[in-house]
Amino acid sequence: MKRLENFKELKKTMINPLDNPEFYALLLGDDRYKWEAFSLCHNYELGSTTAKNYYNLLCIAIQQYLQNLDYQKYIKRHPNDAQQSYQTMLKVLSNVLKSEDNLENFINKNAETAERVFGIGEHTVEDRGKTYINSVGWFYFKSHHLNPNLSNNHIRSDKVKHRLYLTVDTNERAEIANKIIEKCNQKGIPYNFKVHINFKKRKENQQSDTIVIYLADEEQVVEYVNFINEIIEENKELRKHIHKPSPHLGIVNDYIGYGFEPRLNQGRTSYSKLLKESVSSISTLKLAINILQILATPGLRRRYGCHIPEGFKYYHKPNDLKEMQLAPIEKYQELIALLRKSKKTPQEYEELRKCFSGYFKRENMDLDVIKELRQQISKNLVKKYPQLSENNMFDIDVDVDVDDVRNQYI
Repeated sequence: MKRLENFKELKKTMINPLDNPEFYALLLGDDRYKWEAFSLCHNYELGSTTAKNYYNLLCIAIQQYLQNLDYQKYIKRHPNDAQQSYQTMLKVLSNVLKSEDNLENFINKNAETAERVFGIGEHTVEDRGKTYINSVGWFYFKSHHLNPNLSNNHIRSDKVKHRLYLTVDTNERAEIANKIIEKCNQKGIPYNFKVHINFKKRKENQQSDTIVIYLADEEQVVEYVNFINEIIEENKELRKHIHKPSPHLGIVNDYIGYGFEPRLNQGRTSYSKLLKESVSSISTLKLAINILQILATPGLRRRYGCHIPEGFKYYHKPNDLKEMQLAPIEKYQELIALLRKSKKTPQEYEELRKCFSGYFKRENMDLDVIKELRQQISKNLVKKYPQLSENNMFDIDVDVDVDDVRNQYI
């Protein structure tokens, strides 16, 4: 993978969601976006978290903490603790590293301390005197907790402006997390990222943004993208377990997604929430049915023919070309009925998304429905958050005067 020189190059090569056929296929094929985060819309079976997965993540945090801490650093951070407390802590943590069998006892007795000292996140619950790991949550890795050597340059939450996203199978998340930390330690740069944990086995409870990396400036984004690409290139087997990012993100490449961190007058919000709010008022059912009716009607679909235009073969992968082939009329009639169902399975959502994705790719995005959706989303973004028009990844282009819109909200 080509090494990035600067953030401007990243923006130039990144696929904007408003230019991505997969994003519009998501809007038309998956009506869940109106009340669920985009991160829940994905096509992969990532696997559920097990006690072993959680233990592996905890061990990384403990190893980093022990590796980068001595008594002088400890007492500076915890001046009220005695040396005996320090020695006891070392013994307890070392004991956890010896065996997974010690995990339950550690969580039950030390969960609050671990969350406070390691900054791993508050995702334990208490029931009948015992502490358990929450079924769904995040495991945090923060260099200012785990590596005091980098504490003077840590990524504070109030300074975060950018996010990078990775979609990683459950069993490989700890390995990826460890390699990210190793790269940061080698380069002497801070880290602040979270790893998704999900003990629920249902696919619809999983989400695609399984590793979210918080970054403060554009230079950090470029540096992280470059060394994540290095990790992927250096570990061919690991690469098989990192999937394409969700289409609502900026697609850096087949493995890395990007989103900015909105800083708004109303306070902070997430990138996914921002985008969801910008599309939630847009009705897509009629548009989706109209497209399927075209493909299900012999006279209307005649213009598409039975072949892929020759020029398309130079711009699309073989899998894309396969998706562009028109299915039998009966198939589109089935999809119309499926689209009208009030409740759908993840597999049914995926079937609809694939259909619309192939349609939009075949038409090369030169469709009135795409232009209409893009214009509505862009206007909603600017109207709701006018300050985004000056510094965001969308390069919003709307018919209204942006300054006039901004003045309405000042």
